Amino acid sequence: MSYEIIYDKQFVKVNDDIFIPMILAGSNNCYEYSPSGKERRSRSWFNFSFLLNGAISGSIENMLDKQADVRANKIKQYPDEYKDKDFGYYTGLSMGGGCKVTYGQYIGIVKTGCKKALTIEQLKEEHITITISTYNSTETEDKLKEVGLEAVRFTPQTTKELEDFLIKVAPKYSEKGIRLSVDFNGVYESTTKRLRRKYFPKVKAEKQEVKSSIGYAIRVTKKSDNLDAYLYSYRGGTFRYSPYKDGGKQFLMKKDAEALAKKRNARRSDCIHTVEQVEYSRERTFIIPAGKKVTLPKKEKEKKMTDKKLIESLMLRKEGEEVANMFDPNSKCFLDPLGVALHDFIKGCEMTKKYDKMQQALSIFRTKYPEEYYVLLD
Repeated sequence: MSYEIIYDKQFVKVNDDIFIPMILAGSNNCYEYSPSGKERRSRSWFNFSFLLNGAISGSIENMLDKQADVRANKIKQYPDEYKDKDFGYYTGLSMGGGCKVTYGQYIGIVKTGCKKALTIEQLKEEHITITISTYNSTETEDKLKEVGLEAVRFTPQTTKELEDFLIKVAPKYSEKGIRLSVDFNGVYESTTKRLRRKYFPKVKAEKQEVKSSIGYAIRVTKKSDNLDAYLYSYRGGTFRYSPYKDGGKQFLMKKDAEALAKKRNARRSDCIHTVEQVEYSRERTFIIPAGKKVTLPKKEKEKKMTDKKLIESLMLRKEGEEVANMFDPNSKCFLDPLGVALHDFIKGCEMTKKYDKMQQALSIFRTKYPEEYYVLLD
């Protein structure tokens, strides 16, 4: 399936109301060689005139209205199937690869683009210019002669020159059905990121330190991989986990942990993320936004799990195995997958000092495996 990938944007500000939308985009099935010599999908800067029905400039209202029209048409075409979260699938658009762009992200192109638009003077200071011209083709030349207009190639040096051109010159061409193009000159791979850092630096929010002996962690279970650990971090498409509850990513507020767990559950159907309270051996420092009022968490009363629920929560292996008494390696028994899981759970509870759960698991093990219990755990 062919679709367009939008990689970046840099709008040009004409005045407080009018902007020229410029985007870096390309087709998913066209390739080129990158500056590093590796093959990648092709991309180029061009005027996103689709947002303005062919015009090269317009207001944020014009662009948002056009986007709303596109959405309305898709709802009309697919009344039962269309959802805003799948906007890219129905329009053949993407931001980063795969037809994955929500309607919110799509209108964000316009909102953020206008908010972070730069003037001709600001671009010129960075050795960047724009050129507005008629298309260089035989068909365009013939049409220009037919309507009595000349080919144009205009590089404005000031915002005033650009505004005058758009008011006095551009309409003459659009009225005759002659399309104009806009090109960037002097824009490279890392240019736009550098421009944003310079002209729109991120303001770091002030922080405050809060100490608490209680926090929250996110437990992650994945039966297909026998994963049962705590979320530590997620970076570059890779998850990292900690086997210890107090070693994973810690939250002061339960609602913050629940929000991330809900988000991860929505994205990872193969994993189950649940929030658990953590009690630290000594106070831990949490960094939160300055001025944010917090109520320190109190120790929650742990609900006793039924035997059935405890068994269902265990991660079972595909096959049983021989297990030895940790104090007498010569005393061994073969356990089925449930027996192995119960044995490991008991030892884990003993190490983490969860004696109530350990006693409950011991009782289950003793009932189901009486002979093995006296060999391994008595």
